[in-house]
Amino acid sequence: MNLQDFENMGLPENILRHVRNTPPCVKALGSEIIAMPDDSQLTISCLVKPDFCNPYGSMQGGFITAVFDNAFGVLSILSLKRYSTTLSLNTVFHRPIFPGDVLTIEAKILSQRRDIIYMQALAYNKERKHIASADTNYMLLPNE
Repeated sequence: MNLQDFENMGLPENILRHVRNTPPCVKALGSEIIAMPDDSQLTISCLVKPDFCNPYGSMQGGFITAVFDNAFGVLSILSLKRYSTTLSLNTVFHRPIFPGDVLTIEAKILSQRRDIIYMQALAYNKERKHIASADTNYMLLPNE
């Protein structure tokens, strides 16, 4: 997705400002939005770099979880056009992923109560092997 795609979404100016200036946590991981088929789903990916790996040589779980958190945060902001924050984030790891591979996260909003959003996501490698799963509760923040 490019900047024009976001500017056509009807996002408030304060959120567009953050879209135009990618937050450092997203830049550090190199997360990129691949697709947003509707307001409840988002796919992002990032290249697995050696700097993200543990002594075994696979991507460290905290970095995988951070990519999940980036996906959930972007999905909630773009879908609801409001800021939110993580209340809980649970990750289950299924297999390792190694440098040079691409971690792809497919996230979706499953439910929304007044101030709470529940989302789930799956992570895959470039061969579509299931790497990890996550679910989260986000709290909507008051409008500025």
